[in-house]
Amino acid sequence: MGNPDKLEFDTTNFHKNEKPASMFSEVTASYMLKGREGLSQLIRGGKSFSLTLGEKLKQRFDVSDKSTVINIGDGLGYNSEGLKQTLPGKLINMDLSPNLLNAQKTRNPEISMGQANALQLPLADHSIDLLVNNEMIADLEVTPVNSNQLQIAVNELKRIGVSAEDETAIENILIDLEIISQIGNSNKLTLVKLCQLYLKYNLTIPQNTPEVIYINTGAIEFIEEINRVLKAGGGAWISEFGSDDPNMLSKHVKLPGHYEWSIRFHDLKKVAETLGLKCQIVDLNDFIGIKNDEWCIERVDTSSGEADYMTFEEAHQLNPEKYNENTTYMAISDSLPTDSIPEVLALEKKGVKIRHGDPAISALMDELSRQPHAMIKPTKPILKRLGDFTDHFKILIIEKP
Repeated sequence: MGNPDKLEFDTTNFHKNEKPASMFSEVTASYMLKGREGLSQLIRGGKSFSLTLGEKLKQRFDVSDKSTVINIGDGLGYNSEGLKQTLPGKLINMDLSPNLLNAQKTRNPEISMGQANALQLPLADHSIDLLVNNEMIADLEVTPVNSNQLQIAVNELKRIGVSAEDETAIENILIDLEIISQIGNSNKLTLVKLCQLYLKYNLTIPQNTPEVIYINTGAIEFIEEINRVLKAGGGAWISEFGSDDPNMLSKHVKLPGHYEWSIRFHDLKKVAETLGLKCQIVDLNDFIGIKNDEWCIERVDTSSGEADYMTFEEAHQLNPEKYNENTTYMAISDSLPTDSIPEVLALEKKGVKIRHGDPAISALMDELSRQPHAMIKPTKPILKRLGDFTDHFKILIIEKP
């Protein structure tokens, strides 16, 4: 584990040694909506996230009994449960962590498993029909860079017409601009590589950026690797938290033992299209059919640390002693006072007890603002709008002509 107070940009070693218990601190949409017995009232159609995902993928992509489907970074293996029931063909799970692979194998013993780095997949060129990657690319490396220096360099390289492949010419221009003397030789190669990426894929830097920005270099390399392994006619489905707004920058989220970085989907789409891939960005809510305006209970199993989102009815069926008409909830929202939200007021009229204006709620929100995805055990059950979490997730759908 690195210094918890220092930003870290490459967490490969952390994830290689990641253990199943640590996954309970990483709240993903698929994990929180896994449902019980394959059911979830928070998803249109009433099925769990994994079953819904498998059905949607089968509708969207051309897969058959002869297809090879790769599922990368499935954490504890919940998505595999749905994929194996809905998708034809051979399903293979790959993960960097042997510990997580063991957890996936325990839950899905019939699925083939293999340890692999997502950026160096042990797969032949043009060999895969479908690649599924749910909420993993925020774990990949980011590269910090001085935005002004990068912009000056890229503008000059474009003005002169330097090719992205001409590493020597790029380095010479950086020397002429006196940027190398400012950053030092130890950082020269990193800036040269970033310039190559920005030239090759015609990436842009938003206006009025802070001095230092963070580039999703690992995610970009992953798109390149996907292009290598996909067959003609194959496809990929990639989800993560982030934005397709070209003016939004990558930001970090502090999690136990490491950081994750939001994804600039606008950049990934440009990379994919430059490589000749067809792609589109869609909201996770729309693709899965998540009822993002529903207010739900964040249920935490204090004995195991596991958590999920449920409706009142589901939670009551699971634990009627804890979730009943006498339960008082802490309603939280990312942006509004909960006592002014119509849906919350409607719940109160139905007899749901909700505590407002309590110092404990302010303390909880303060902690959530510092560690948005950390599992926190409040004094009362949490009631929250589902979309406050799921609205931040996007999907990149790729098809290889």
